[in-house]
Formats: sequence, structure tokens, C-alpha cells
Amino acid sequence: VYVRGLLPLSPARDILQPGDVILELENQSISNDGTFYVGFQERLSFVYLIQLKFPGQKVHLKVWRDKTREVSVEVALQHLAPLVPITVQDTMQSWFLYGGMLFVPLTVSYLQ
Repeated sequence: VYVRGLLPLSPARDILQPGDVILELENQSISNDGTFYVGFQERLSFVYLIQLKFPGQKVHLKVWRDKTREVSVEVALQHLAPLVPITVQDTMQSWFLYGGMLFVPLTVSYLQ
């Protein structure tokens, strides 16, 4: 799995680098489509291995860095709260009308 970029608040930001290639996760070899073998002909996404852990636990990764060397790293998991709320429900929407312009709180639906 090719690491294209990292979220600014991610705990992996200081450990992984853009351009890294994830080779193994928790001693499971990860293929180029992001899956690993579970059984004879069964595969699961590498995200499953991450979801088995709790926030605060560490995940062991083996990455290919700078196209020259293999590096073993550990990343602590943490829940990332979204910077922009996905939806706002069960509350009165606040708004402000000034000079014909309507100002409302930012949500993901407005960004799309």
C-alpha cells in the first residue's frame, strides 16, 4: 500500500512518510491491493487488522522507505475527531444574515 499523504493531526505523521510502501502489518504480508490472506482463497482489507485494536494500542508496520531500505515502525492508534462535522442533527441550526449573505456553520455536506 503506497502512502500518498498523512493527515496533519495523525499520530503516524511523525513516523510514516509520503512515498512509503506498507509491506507488512502485524506480521501479515500486505499485497499491492491492500489485502492479506485469511484462508486458502479468502482475503481481507488491511483495515481489518487496524480495527481489531483499541485506541492507544500500537500497530507494528514494516515499510519500504526511499526505494532503498526496509524499516520496521510502530504507530500508536488514536481516534481522530473530524475537523468539520459530518452532519448536524437534533439541534437548531444557527445562522446569520448580513447584507444579503447567509452564514451557516460548516459541515461536510456544504463542502461537497
